[in-house]
Amino acid sequence: MGSQIDIYFSEIDALIKFQLEDNVQNHSEIKRKFRGVLGLINEIEVDDENQYGLYKYEYHKTYYSYLKANDDMEGANKQKILAERYEKYTNTRTEETQYVLHPSVDFIASNDINQDCNLKTEILEELKQISPILEDELVEINIVDKLTSEIQQIFKKLSGITKTFEGYQEAINCEFHMHKLADRLINEKLIILKANNNSEEENKSSRIENVSMELIDHLKCLKLLAHKDAYSKRKEFISFLSNSSNKIEILFKNVINTEEEINRRARILGSCFHPDRTKNPKCPYVLHEIYKSQGDELFRLISKFKEHLLNELKKTLELKDHENYGNELWKITIDYHNASKETESIKERRYQRALF
Repeated sequence: MGSQIDIYFSEIDALIKFQLEDNVQNHSEIKRKFRGVLGLINEIEVDDENQYGLYKYEYHKTYYSYLKANDDMEGANKQKILAERYEKYTNTRTEETQYVLHPSVDFIASNDINQDCNLKTEILEELKQISPILEDELVEINIVDKLTSEIQQIFKKLSGITKTFEGYQEAINCEFHMHKLADRLINEKLIILKANNNSEEENKSSRIENVSMELIDHLKCLKLLAHKDAYSKRKEFISFLSNSSNKIEILFKNVINTEEEINRRARILGSCFHPDRTKNPKCPYVLHEIYKSQGDELFRLISKFKEHLLNELKKTLELKDHENYGNELWKITIDYHNASKETESIKERRYQRALF
């Protein structure tokens, strides 16, 4: 995938060079190449955050330079803003993903980019970008409002997550919900693109393709933001739990002390930290580096905690059985004692009658 993207960028570089130096009017060809490379970039898995972010930066930076060279400042400024969101990924650049455009093209200097972009601002900006696109493509405005509201609620939940296991679960659920919502819209747009690629109405098809690809771009960015936010919350909980001396209390908090509920809680906990899940890059439970090791250790501890709680429950039940058995014996003893006293009393009364 990376080599194909690099080839596209090289071809774009050559086309821009011909345009600027030889005055070759090839705008439509350059834009077609930009659409092509954007399609390839959007196929990169969301879990490969660094590669996706790097190529997104290169794409928007290059598009900015091209539009600025052609005096389209409105479009150039838009591309510059988009590039700013991905500039932080340039420190992950490798030899395989480097390429250099012709010196005639005006690049964005790294000091032009604001790296302190607030996450909330990013989310609001993405929603601001997709709302008019959705309104343009969807007939009913209430559908657009519902979609944007749903996305806002997802990120609102993520921002309010606490360092509890329930919070850990909520982070996973929020990311899954955002991915499901975005993927549904992305798939619908890809179907539209495929249908219009076979259409004879070239101008209409080109417009729909541009709009749909832009929407897909924003939706993938929202997926990436949800992944980053959710993963950050999960890392916080794992670090908090790993450093705690009361792990069993945190993990099995408020669990009803029965065999059924202890086993149920252990199954839920285990499903979040199972090594097969946390190593799968396409799974919302995935963990990386030190957090993967800590997650594996937590999975082992959960099994030990479950056995400990079940053993304690068994001892408690056995003790309660002994107490109940002792109480029953004591009642029997009292009954015999009372019966014995009653028998002695009857004998005494009979003896007294016999004397008189």
